[in-house]
Amino acid sequence: MASVAAPPVQTKPTEWPALTRVAFRFAFCYLVLYCLIAFNNVLEFLPYDRFSQLFVPWVGRHILHLAQPITYFISGSGDKTSDWVLLFCHLAVSLFATLVWSIFDRRKEYARLNEWLHVLIRYSLAANMFAYGSAKVVKLQFSDPYPTKLIQPLHDFSPMGLLWTFMGASTAYTFFAGACELLGGVLLLFRRTATLGALVTGAVMFNVAMLNYAYDVPVKLLATHLVLMCGYLAIPDLRALFDFLVRNRPAAPAPVRAHFAAKRWRIAGWVAKTLAVGYLLVTSAMGMVEGYSQYGQGARKPPLYGIWDVEEFTRDGVTLPPLLTDTVRWRQFINQNATSIAIRGMDDARHSYTIRFETARSKIWSNNVAVPLELTWSRPDTSHLVLTGTIGGDTYNIRMKRLDESKFTLLSRGFHWVSERPFNR
Repeated sequence: MASVAAPPVQTKPTEWPALTRVAFRFAFCYLVLYCLIAFNNVLEFLPYDRFSQLFVPWVGRHILHLAQPITYFISGSGDKTSDWVLLFCHLAVSLFATLVWSIFDRRKEYARLNEWLHVLIRYSLAANMFAYGSAKVVKLQFSDPYPTKLIQPLHDFSPMGLLWTFMGASTAYTFFAGACELLGGVLLLFRRTATLGALVTGAVMFNVAMLNYAYDVPVKLLATHLVLMCGYLAIPDLRALFDFLVRNRPAAPAPVRAHFAAKRWRIAGWVAKTLAVGYLLVTSAMGMVEGYSQYGQGARKPPLYGIWDVEEFTRDGVTLPPLLTDTVRWRQFINQNATSIAIRGMDDARHSYTIRFETARSKIWSNNVAVPLELTWSRPDTSHLVLTGTIGGDTYNIRMKRLDESKFTLLSRGFHWVSERPFNR
């Protein structure tokens, strides 16, 4: 934690060049605004997102003249039209604020204000590293490959889907990626390790940003900004880092001065820091436990979870042979969550149904008006499943056998210290 010892002797600040002062004013305005987004990303009680929903649609309609109105919705994407319009708003507000600030402010340096900006950026970055790092450590962001992914042809994968499957297939690598993010977050919380934290977090997030760009993951804006924020933190130590790492010369230690001159304020700052760090650690731990038990590896699986190969398929009393040209007969039945089922046809077409389970009566229901579904299941033994009922007005009787997912090469190959030949399939 931050020291509460007496502050070092204060020296007269050095005057900044005019261009540096203007650049700082813009950086300060822009980064403060963006930190509101970054904090709101992990602290959902902040009102900034609700506030932006008021003016972003107006800007999109009256300033940018967008053809489609902006609507807010949760989709998992951070690159929606509303996000780009909000970015435009931040740039416009920051430029205007910089102009006004530069006209009326005659100060020659902003060393103290820059210190507080560093604090805001460090904690904003740390909050995001704890959120994303913990989601990887317990495999919430990248779960094991879902049953639907295990039977999906490679040519049907989206770039993002391929990346998610690649990451989720290795628990060890997913844990490593999350641990690196958590390490960067911890280092950022303390001024003496802030530069190292910026370097670690910057390297990790640069890799994340490249993956987002290369695999079309719609979190490009956030990842790019987190990298730039790490770069801003590292700016004061770039010369020392270059001397030490490239020129092989000794680097002088960076001065660390207390944020407050009065002892009572230093103690108050130490208490506030302890509470902030404790809050981040506790909420991250609680999020990991809750997520793991609710929708992570520890979540309860639906009663028909798995991939089922269809052995016998009867429709309206007629048994259909397994012809690849048949567009009615099923090849596989897949259930991976409590709200949907997926059907893979003999012609390889895939259909999904939003359903609800009634476990007490062994029933599956769908409220789809176009294709109503009502099925009852039975389990003759542990490896077989029988579905009977109606779909779209037709009567079905379907007998299936559970496919052992652990036999898939992607899941069964494992780790080998010794490999005589590359196992590249």
